Amino acid sequence: MPAETTRSQGAPIDALAVHVMSSRARRIGAQKRPSARATQPKSTVTLNAGVPTGQTPPVKESGGVLQQSSSTAQRPQASPIDPANVFYQPDWTLREAVQQIWLTIRGAHGACKHWLNDYAPNHFSELVRAKKPIFKSLQALCCDIYWIAQFLQFGRQGMDLTDLPPKMLIDAGEILPELVHGLGRLADLEGCGWLHQDAVLPALGVQKMLAEVKQRKDVKEQ
Repeated sequence: MPAETTRSQGAPIDALAVHVMSSRARRIGAQKRPSARATQPKSTVTLNAGVPTGQTPPVKESGGVLQQSSSTAQRPQASPIDPANVFYQPDWTLREAVQQIWLTIRGAHGACKHWLNDYAPNHFSELVRAKKPIFKSLQALCCDIYWIAQFLQFGRQGMDLTDLPPKMLIDAGEILPELVHGLGRLADLEGCGWLHQDAVLPALGVQKMLAEVKQRKDVKEQ
């Protein structure tokens, strides 16, 4: 029997992961996805609304912003944005950002339900601890959610978040609480505690920030 046989005939995990990764794959082709944990070393940057504190992706220097030090020297200020974050691809528009947000949230929600419903808890824990393909799918999910959190937190020049379509904001608002709860259940399994920091907190941050965007949009349209 294969190592990852589930209790029912649920969708294969790789197929579910495609929902999360499909938009990025179309945009950057064969570029290798950085793992969520590998791209989140300790940092002094703090994200709001429940996004992890002190654990952000690698940063690169931006020569356009200067920071005055205690001496007279000026140093480039490090950008808090992950250079691999697809929301900051030069040719991306708001439409593509909306698509990526929705594909990620919907795909993560479906994958999380699949893992909870079709895997025995002990079996799921074993697969994660053994670094089986399901572990890589979790890493990809964490990375995608974190990128959304960065985009909502820091924004992007030329994009107004209040232009996000109301239907997407409503639909995402309906499933994000379930996603946060489901990720929390997975994080409580043996060997999966790292998901609290890498998945639950970023997803909670996305939930809160999208709710705030919806509130601002409602006020703007009054």
